[in-house]
Amino acid sequence: MIYQPKDKVIFYGDLADPQSKSVATVIKSNRDTTDTDKGTFFTAYLFPASVELELDNIIIHRAKLKKTFDDSMSLIYQLNNKISRGEV
Repeated sequence: MIYQPKDKVIFYGDLADPQSKSVATVIKSNRDTTDTDKGTFFTAYLFPASVELELDNIIIHRAKLKKTFDDSMSLIYQLNNKISRGEV
């Protein structure tokens, strides 16, 4: 997608962190990169402001999934520690 000057775009520094959201205004755009008032970004990592609500919901869901995955990995590490200590 090629954005037009003055379009509002959204980007996330981390797609699993709702707090990393930023909104910027396009200065110029081409197929590969987009210059905004907040810097230059790969165009593929930007989203039009019109999808903000849906995007926010996806990012929140991804954050929950990441936490669940991280919690499950903690259980794996605990089991490995028990094995190392000869407890099982």
